[in-house]
Amino acid sequence: MPTTASVTTSAEPPLQPITVAMFRAMVRSGIIGEKEPVYLWKGRLARRMAPNRPHSITVDRSRRALESVIPPGLHVQQEQPVAMRTEHSTPEPDLAVLRGRPEDYPDNFPTTADLVLVVEVADSSIALDRDQADDFAREGVQAYWIVDLKGRRIEAHDIPNHGTYQRTSVYSESDDIPVVIDGREVGRLRVLDLLPPR
Repeated sequence: MPTTASVTTSAEPPLQPITVAMFRAMVRSGIIGEKEPVYLWKGRLARRMAPNRPHSITVDRSRRALESVIPPGLHVQQEQPVAMRTEHSTPEPDLAVLRGRPEDYPDNFPTTADLVLVVEVADSSIALDRDQADDFAREGVQAYWIVDLKGRRIEAHDIPNHGTYQRTSVYSESDDIPVVIDGREVGRLRVLDLLPPR
């Protein structure tokens, strides 16, 4: 009588992560359309959330406010890729304050080495934005803000060390938040001016 051998299903084959260079090549070749709502996160394609009007208004107000205080030699980039150096990731922060001018990056994405401040506007995404703070801390990004639309406040994370931000400060809508670049305060913004009207 034949014996029946137990059949084990094999695990998935090892997956090859998509690198930043591969992702850029896919965009350049049209495999990924420039307007497709995806970005590279830890070697895989992630879908961007569709913004609602309060989110869009807050991003626009925050961009204009930052542009009014940052010194020459920096610029604000809105919802555009930044290449991480330690991950296969090209996140697209709502706002990124970067060194230099957009023209300084004609072919490659700017990297987190060029990034001094990330601003994420959160409505339903606040848990994800908090989780991603450590990823930016590991990259050495000086400051990471979460504009909390439901709480009408800003969580400001700074002092990156050993893969985490050492300090979190919370600013309510009646507060002013300092903009600190390279350890120097370059201006203050009214939190209320960044939030959408009630």
